Amino acid sequence: TDRPDWKYRLGFTEKIQLPSYDNTRSTRSLSNTFNISGRFNLSFASLNYTWNYSIADNRSYGAKYRTYNLTWPNLTLNINSLKGIIPKSDNYLQSASFQATFNRSSQKQKDLAQDLVTQDKQDQNLSPSLRFNFKNGLMASTSFSWNKSDLKNYGFQTSTQENDRKALSFDISYSFRNPQGFKLPLFGKKILRIKSELSTSLRINIEDSKTIQTGTPTSSNRKFSMELKGSYNFSRSVTGGLNFNYAVDKNRLTGRTRKEIGLTANASFKFLSLIHISE
Repeated sequence: TDRPDWKYRLGFTEKIQLPSYDNTRSTRSLSNTFNISGRFNLSFASLNYTWNYSIADNRSYGAKYRTYNLTWPNLTLNINSLKGIIPKSDNYLQSASFQATFNRSSQKQKDLAQDLVTQDKQDQNLSPSLRFNFKNGLMASTSFSWNKSDLKNYGFQTSTQENDRKALSFDISYSFRNPQGFKLPLFGKKILRIKSELSTSLRINIEDSKTIQTGTPTSSNRKFSMELKGSYNFSRSVTGGLNFNYAVDKNRLTGRTRKEIGLTANASFKFLSLIHISE
């Protein structure tokens, strides 16, 4: 803490000269947050929900702003026992699940000194997904996502920005494993055993996005990509892989299209105990 000056401490004056502070340069913030969350459980599904609301005051350099944030609805649906809904799925399905989330949020900023709204923002998100695991080693899944945001800035001139993005993906994979190995007859009664493992996967992505600023489109793209992977292992001694990539990116504002194609292959030989000969 600051002490009085020497004149007051020695009795030469009865006045205390206090230090001065520049209140215009002070920065303070205060916020309040309210949350409500819960869960509904059914025999085959569950639903989680959340409500969030907050108010924040910020004061800096003499100006005071208040920000309102609201998130509702914020929902997540899970169906883990989807297999029980599909008829005769026990014959070919090992498991099946579905999940979907949706949330909407808004943010508003206000200048309290002028009692004017300076910024307004809205966001929406949706993302469902579906997954199947088959008994023969095949796995298939698909997912979709949608994101949309709207931003408005108020001032001498009002400016806006709109973003919209949609994405869809497909995934398929298959794996086969033979720990006992393949039997190949040799001379006489001897048998050659070769252990093997096969893994393949295919992924396809489709994406569409666009941005509009104050009524003028600034970006608009559509993308497509495909990735194919395969690997084959003779135990840990001999491994091989093949990857193929293909991508197309089209700019709808300029009309330009960019394509990418890639192909890679690899093989590894360790010469360990790969072959077992038995009689």
